[in-house]
Amino acid sequence: MWEDWVPDNNVESFNPPVFTREEITSLKPVALAWEAVFLDTKQTDVEWIDFSSKCSEALKVFNKRGLLSEIVAIT
Repeated sequence: MWEDWVPDNNVESFNPPVFTREEITSLKPVALAWEAVFLDTKQTDVEWIDFSSKCSEALKVFNKRGLLSEIVAIT
């Protein structure tokens, strides 16, 4: 799914106001870890643990704002 939403692993394709600058920045380490795990055929447990850790850190940033409304448009 990441490959569908993040073409060329470029998180800069996400823009405010949908994503905050902090959220976009938090995705950069996730993108790098994604490459290490999913594009390298010689993955190790260390790479998976790193990927999981980066995702957890990004989730903390996203949880500050919480879920977006499915009814009210973002402006």
